[in-house]
Amino acid sequence: MSKKTIFNSNNIGHVTKTYPMFFGDSLGLGDKVNVVNKRLERLKEQQRAKGWFPTEVSMVQDRIDMLKVPKDTADLMVKTILWQAVTDSIASRGIGAMLLPHLTNTEAVAAVGEWNRIECVHAEAYLHIIKQTMPNPDEAILEAYRDINIRKRSDELIRVFDDVLNMPSDMPLEEKKEKMAILLCTLMFMEGVSFMASFAVTFAIAETDAFQGIAETVTMIMKDEQLHSLMSLEMIRSCRDVDGWGDVFKKVKPTVKRIYDTLVQAELDWTNYLFSDGRSVVGLTGSLLSDYVKYTAQTCYNLVGVEYDWETVTYNPCTYMDKYSDGSSLQHAPQEIQHGNYVQGGVEDDLGEDVDLDFDL
Repeated sequence: MSKKTIFNSNNIGHVTKTYPMFFGDSLGLGDKVNVVNKRLERLKEQQRAKGWFPTEVSMVQDRIDMLKVPKDTADLMVKTILWQAVTDSIASRGIGAMLLPHLTNTEAVAAVGEWNRIECVHAEAYLHIIKQTMPNPDEAILEAYRDINIRKRSDELIRVFDDVLNMPSDMPLEEKKEKMAILLCTLMFMEGVSFMASFAVTFAIAETDAFQGIAETVTMIMKDEQLHSLMSLEMIRSCRDVDGWGDVFKKVKPTVKRIYDTLVQAELDWTNYLFSDGRSVVGLTGSLLSDYVKYTAQTCYNLVGVEYDWETVTYNPCTYMDKYSDGSSLQHAPQEIQHGNYVQGGVEDDLGEDVDLDFDL
């Protein structure tokens, strides 16, 4: 790989019709003539078409609901929104910073740019919810910093992300590939499992007819995150059989399993905390949410070819989630992996191309 430059006039991808996903030569012109990864390009276009603003939904009734609903239910919503605000703040600063410096594929650069942009929208949307609905927004922000349970739920994500952000420039290429493979698998989990678990809480509360403005905003966020899980999945698929990446993914499988196990346990610990101290909502229990975490996590384990250590959850414990996925171009059927379609974390990609989904790396 040649020295990095912001514009490489010697890049010959337009001649060879190839642009490596990571660690190739720096790009010159953004090539829209020779599109190497049509699926990633279409996912980017789907994301772009979903453009929305963080302040477009009225929160007037939600502010009333925050004072009207039972305190244990309001607290459940507050804890959930605070964690989402923290984690989407991480995503909004991390996605581009972690991926863009190493991407050398035109479609991927554009897709990740769009991904990062909408994560900024998500972070602003959660902060807008805090400001508009919570009686003391400043105190809520302080709680997001002080609540050790919020931080513990995100600790492993932060550790993986920081590991990539702090890669030295002189690190051997194979080690860089390993860190990137681990990152992609972790991003897929964050988007397809951790976020979905929080959405399950938000929508369970919305099913009681409270916080409809928050639910409308989070519905838009969920549809974005579903696309992002597909983007990470597609980047894995594009890499796995190129330039020895298949061997890289095989090598990191034990590490990915350890990370997934840690993230699942963090979700289960968070669930126990969330439903402690009297916090509750009609229609959702800690046990159901724990099963939903396992249900969605199974897909990620299966896709990367590592085993999970619990009895398979064969049913969707939170069927009401279907209601909030309807209306998007993506169908949802959590835990199912089909040839010809992606189904990941509750979404099916309908981009119209057959793709081999054997992700047993």
